[in-house]
Amino acid sequence: MNQLKNQLKTEKKLFDNFLLLIVFLLLIVLSPSCTMRDFNTNYCKTVSIPQAKIGNIIPDFTLINTKGDTISNQALEGKITVINFWFEACAPCIEEFDAINQLILKFKNNPDFQFLSFTIDPPETAKQTIRKLGITFDLYPITQEECEQLFCSSFPNNMIIDQQGKVVYMKTGVSLNNMHVQQMELLTAFLLLENNKLSPYSYTVSASVRPDSHINSNMRDLAKKILQELEEKRIAAIGSKYLAFNANTLQENRISENNLQGKITVVNFWEESCSPCVGLFDFFNNLYLQYRDNPAFQLISFTCDSEEKAKKTVDKHNLLFDVACIEKEEIYRLNYRTGFPAILIIDQNRIVSYFKNNISEKEKSVIKNNLDKLLIQNKKAS
Repeated sequence: MNQLKNQLKTEKKLFDNFLLLIVFLLLIVLSPSCTMRDFNTNYCKTVSIPQAKIGNIIPDFTLINTKGDTISNQALEGKITVINFWFEACAPCIEEFDAINQLILKFKNNPDFQFLSFTIDPPETAKQTIRKLGITFDLYPITQEECEQLFCSSFPNNMIIDQQGKVVYMKTGVSLNNMHVQQMELLTAFLLLENNKLSPYSYTVSASVRPDSHINSNMRDLAKKILQELEEKRIAAIGSKYLAFNANTLQENRISENNLQGKITVVNFWEESCSPCVGLFDFFNNLYLQYRDNPAFQLISFTCDSEEKAKKTVDKHNLLFDVACIEKEEIYRLNYRTGFPAILIIDQNRIVSYFKNNISEKEKSVIKNNLDKLLIQNKKAS
């Protein structure tokens, strides 16, 4: 009996140890932070420095990128700067690249915005990574010691630096559905709007970013402020006479505000780098197919993308409607500086009767109901 008890104890101990091993391995594999994922590498060693407190000035630095260009902390003055710390062997770093690229594309044309990519890979490895991953931005190799001096203790690490060189956002590791990148987009848009009121650049918040429980109280306040400003602009536009414009379409048609008279017009504003915009392409294709035989209906689609890029987008997504390419400053004037996507319905008298930015599945039915109502009214009036 005693021998059996001892055997059972031994087996239980082995089983418990096995469970502990499984838990430990799961922690390593599933960890969103490279500090745990690569605990046995020099790259991801745990350091004793504390996380930077929001409001700290970024320390002085001088770095050289893979092209030989030099940058220092002085280049941060007067700009909103997003800094991403990473290295090629860090899986979570690579996983967030697509989301980071979308953020860069959204703000890259604003002269008050800049993005810096710091990698602890050596220069030659960094150059190989550029070719391997098709990276379009410059990489600045940085040592582990330099990372620690700049408040980065593990990877991936993302920061936002304001015009005064202060850290206003910091996130280490990744988050569910890249929520941290959406938070960065929200804060970047807010800072650019607040400090550059007269700029032609204006931004909406991505469709997936809303002041909900995933965003802390400060972010909720920022989101509410931005969304309130956009709502005020939208409401002010409804009921007003639509703006004058001139543009050429990809099919070489000349269009202007004169084309709106006597027609019920849907106006769509988009750019290829805007995911919510691309997500609406099928809806606008279906809308065009449903109403194109009605002589009182027309769909005008504006993009700030180049003609070459727009043509590729038309082919890639099989867009059935004509597209006009116009300058970004002009597109923001025509969509009342509310960003992308923007959808308007203009009645036969050139009056804005409907205006939304991001539309839900339910809102798509509202658009069709509005169109049906206006088309019936127009038919009775003619």
